[in-house]
Amino acid sequence: MEVLACLVPGVYVAYTDWTNRIINNYITFPMIILGLAYALLTKNSAGLWGFVFAIGILGFMYLKNGVGGGDVKLAGAFGVWFGFPNILYVLLIGSILSFIYGAITLARKGKWGKTMRPFLTSIWIKAAYNRSAPLHVNKLPDEGIHEDAVPYGTFLVIGAWVWFLFLFIKGGLI
Repeated sequence: MEVLACLVPGVYVAYTDWTNRIINNYITFPMIILGLAYALLTKNSAGLWGFVFAIGILGFMYLKNGVGGGDVKLAGAFGVWFGFPNILYVLLIGSILSFIYGAITLARKGKWGKTMRPFLTSIWIKAAYNRSAPLHVNKLPDEGIHEDAVPYGTFLVIGAWVWFLFLFIKGGLI
């Protein structure tokens, strides 16, 4: 049940990310610091590995302009509280949900064909034929938030709650 220490503030994070596209440090830093302190005091190496894994994966995505800095810190907070390998499922669920939301949003705006078709075609060629294909992606703005950006932090929080409830119902509570 300790994981509720990051899930409850996560609800506020989901709200601010959804409405303002911002994840505040005054929420994520305490989540990380308390999580790291708890992991160290309880000798929970899974929490430390979860933190390293989440920061590593989302840090790479941040360097490629795929997510914001707040998303990286939020994933790190979830990583330390959920631990490894549970953070894998949190990230997977959050990513799938954000992809679905983004795809539906692009389709509603009439941008599906222009944006996603070349991207998915490149992935298909690589997966099906093991051939390199140029990965077509639109250039992101140098500053600010892209008009079609998905609030990934919101979906990361939903993924965390879904995984928590799954573990709770299954009886394998963290």
